[in-house]
Parts: sequence; C-alpha cells; structure tokens
Amino acid sequence: RLLDATVKFHRELPLPGETIRYEIEIEKFLRQGETYLFLFHFDGFIDSERLITMTDGCAGFFTEEEVKNSGGIILTDEDSRPCAGKRSSDWQDLVPLSAGSMDDASIDALRTGQLAKAFGDAFEGFTLPENLRLPGGRMKLLDRILSLEPEGGRFGLGLIRGEADIDPKAWFLTCHFVDDMVMPGTLMYECCAHTLRILLQRM
Repeated sequence: RLLDATVKFHRELPLPGETIRYEIEIEKFLRQGETYLFLFHFDGFIDSERLITMTDGCAGFFTEEEVKNSGGIILTDEDSRPCAGKRSSDWQDLVPLSAGSMDDASIDALRTGQLAKAFGDAFEGFTLPENLRLPGGRMKLLDRILSLEPEGGRFGLGLIRGEADIDPKAWFLTCHFVDDMVMPGTLMYECCAHTLRILLQRM
C-alpha cells in the first residue's frame, strides 16, 4: 500500500489513443518492526515525451488486519476545526441551492447530459456538453449521491458524499491484483473527482 510520494506532471493529461509507459525503479527495501517497506521512483512517458515523474515513493506490505485497523488518514483537531471559507464580495449563486440527494437515475442523467432530469426544473433547457458529462462504461465509478449540502463542510462552502457499488468481479479488481484484490488508488481518486464534478455542476 502506497504511503507517500511526490508527483510532478510535465504536460497535459493523456488523450484518447495515447499509451503511457512507466519505468519503475525500486531503490531499496527496509523493515520497520515486522513490516517491510520499499522506496521507489518512476517516470511515465507517452512515446518519448515525459508525462509524469514520481519521486520519494514509499510503500509497505501490510496484513489485511493492519489495513483494516489503520484508521486511514487521521485528522488532528486543528485539521477538522470549522473555519470560515472565503467568497468574493460580489458572489451570487447562479441557481437556487438546497440540501438534497441524488438517486441512480439522476446520476445516469448526467452521463447523457440531461441536467433538468438530474438537478431539477432550474436547469430546464440546458444540456451538458459531452466533454463535461460523467464517464460511463468501464469508468462508471459513481452510482448515487447520499447527501449534497451547499453550506456544509469544514469551510461552509459545500459538502457532497457519493456512493459506488463495487462488484467483486469488476475489471479493476480482477486485474489489480489476482491474489490481492484492491481498488486502485487512481480510481479511488477518480471517484472523488466525479463526485466533486457533480457538486460544481449543481452550483
């Protein structure tokens, strides 16, 4: 499980049809108590052009029990203390905002650009451009929104919670890895990015 890394991008994100080739180098292994850690770095290329560099990578081999009881990212009191967010003095909401949730059908409507079906009558007559729609197919990583709070969150600027149904036979589990199935961190990030996209589109 990845513990730390520094990442630098050298160009815009890959385009459809481009292939990323990674060169990964493990620098050394070490042991902390009974846990083995390894340090590594990598470069990612598209053809001969550098796309991404990762340095100071540290990952560890942990038991299922250790992962389960790790506590995840542990926030200090200071990290979670409410703090007033900043908005410009002339800020105006573009549409009326209220707390709510979104079912599976509403999320599917965003994949076809149907804003009114997803968000309600305030969006009647507007169609979401194809490049801004939620991905579908193998990149369908979000099923519903459990809560959307326009004034929620630590900074009072909005909080959204999404949910994805995970099939044990999903492609990203069966190939990552055959003997230790876990959802790739990159796709966890994508789940979060898709959820944030919905909050911004609703705003």
